Formats: sequence, C-alpha cells, structure tokens
Amino acid sequence: MSSSPPPPPPASSSTKLFIPQPKDEDPSCRIVGILERKRPEENTQGKPIALIIHGSMGHKDYIYQRKLAALLPIDSFRFDFRGNLESGGKWSLAALPNEIDDIQCVAHHLHTVYGYLIRVVIGHSKGSVTSCKWIAGATKPLPGEGGEEEEGGGGGEGGSEEARQVRAFVNVAGRHRMYKFRYLYDLHEEAIKAQGYGIWKVKVAGKPVDARVYPHDIEAFSSWDTTYVSRDFPSNVDVLTIHGLEDGIVPPYDAVLHAQAFDDRVGGEGKHTLHFIEEADHNFKGHHEEVNATIVEWLERLEQQEQQAEKGEKKGSSEGEGEGEGEGEGEGEGEGGLRVKFTGIWRSRRVRRPIGSPSLASLSKL
Repeated sequence: MSSSPPPPPPASSSTKLFIPQPKDEDPSCRIVGILERKRPEENTQGKPIALIIHGSMGHKDYIYQRKLAALLPIDSFRFDFRGNLESGGKWSLAALPNEIDDIQCVAHHLHTVYGYLIRVVIGHSKGSVTSCKWIAGATKPLPGEGGEEEEGGGGGEGGSEEARQVRAFVNVAGRHRMYKFRYLYDLHEEAIKAQGYGIWKVKVAGKPVDARVYPHDIEAFSSWDTTYVSRDFPSNVDVLTIHGLEDGIVPPYDAVLHAQAFDDRVGGEGKHTLHFIEEADHNFKGHHEEVNATIVEWLERLEQQEQQAEKGEKKGSSEGEGEGEGEGEGEGEGEGGLRVKFTGIWRSRRVRRPIGSPSLASLSKL
C-alpha cells in the first residue's frame, strides 16, 4: 500500500516574537512584533528582510501595514514601539531616541538570532523620521572603529552594523520641517495652561486611548534636527517617498524637501523617487492599495536593476550602467535626477503636471 505524499509546506507563516529591550528601565520589557516568512521551510541565514515601522500612536497592523507584509516579495517584520499596543514600556510623544533604539534592538535580534540581512526599511510618519535617523547610523563608526560599545548592537547616535545592511528605504508621509509640529501646542493650549498637559484622544486598534501631551515633549519633537538626511544618510541607499496631496498632518511640501535633501547626498549611486497620491490624506484612507502597489513595484524594479548590474559585471563590461533608470519614468534627467509621480504618471525634475494636479511651486505654500 503506497503512502500518500506529504502535504506541501505552507506558502507563508506569521509568528509573533517577543524581543527583550535591554535599554528599558523595566528589565521585563519586550518589543512585540510579527515575523512574516514567505518560505518558512527555508533557512533564514543571509536572507533579506524588510522592517515595517509605524507612526505616532500607531501599531504594527494599522492602515496599510499588514496587507503590505503579505504583498512584499521578501520576509518582513513589523512591530509595536515601546508604549504602543502590545509592547512594554511607556509612551511619550518625544520618544524618538527610544524608538531609534527599538529599531536597532529588533534589527540586531533578527540579524544575530535568525541571520537576516536588514535590506529594506518602510516607515510611516514619525516612524519614517526615526527609521531615517537609524539608517543614517550606517555612516557612524562601529565599536572597534572608534564608536562606543552599546548593548543591543549599537544604534542611537552610534554606528550600527545592521543599518549598514540597508539598501532601500521607503519614506511614507514623513515629516521634514519638524518645527511645524508646534501646532499641537495651539490645539491643547487651554488644557496645558490649566493642568500642565493636553489630552490627545485617539483610537488605537479600535480602542479609545487618551495620551498626555506635555509642552516639553512638543518642543523636543519640534526641535528634532533633520539636516542629517543630506549629511549622514548613506548615499548608496535608494529611497522612495510617498505622500498624499490632501495630507493635513504633514504638508505635502515636506515630501519635496525630502526629495531635495536625498538628492543632495554626495557620492554613491542611491536614487530618490517621489510619488504623490492625489486626494490621499495622512493615513491614505481609501488609497492603501496604491501605497502597497507602489512600494512593491518600486522594490521589484530595484531588484531587476540589481540583477542587470550583476550581469553587466560578470561580462566585465561597463555597458548597461544605470540601466532601468528611465524605464516607465517619462523624461529622464540622468544621474541624480529627481523623479516625481503624480498618481500614475512618472515625471522627472522638469515636471509637466497632468491636468488637476498642483505644481511643485504651489506645494511650497503649504
């Protein structure tokens, strides 16, 4: 009697991880996240992985993130920052340094325990700001190179071995002009004068949450320096910026400023692409599919370009250098050109805008 063949392995798997955060004042603090594996039967040693980072008062499964994890061509890990949803620790509006430490903590864990290479980082809103700062740590010296030894593999203001692995960064609705966040003080001015803090009422995972907003936190957040983007962000990392033209939280012109800053990087071959989504707000309500499709398409195009470059190197020829640079992107402007996409139409720096789309000049007024 012949035995039936074993069932095929699952196409993918989701595993909840509880990662110790040694930098928290509570020794039992854990960062909780979901590891999505495309081929769970395969060894993870040396495999690429993407980190998916949430924004302020967000969590690992909000807006587009869970669906994006299912669509990505590689494994991914999305998690809650300390003080958010399932992770331990305390929440603070101005906890940007702590969140950078959290990114380093999970990156170090995924690299040392699973053998992953952190190739892609995708951040939304404040998560984009902290992700960008963490990646900039790739240009800082590591322990042994003049950097300070830190528990958890570096991070913070020091160098990070894991940050040096990153090859692609997706900046979704990231803030560049941090000082504009001071509007939050105006919203809570009466409460701050009366009791020393305001109450930020939001829903997190469908449940109402009241978060205290202190004036010193608003000031610390608003004073965050973003000049490191053009100064320290690795010049070999490709960047995609996605922004909604109806974003009432982070003005769309911040995306243009990000594009200029990334374009000002010196050396390396990293390119920046800017994608505007018409009628999309800060959380891209009703536009999650376009956000996810844009990210996946961009990553696939990078992979194709890398494969083409590898083929060119094997042939020992310089032919094909920069292949794919102008594919599907309208006018090409050559090395370092700013590429802009208005809802399905790719443009170069010299934007010929489609009917109904604003000019970059009009965005500067926001």
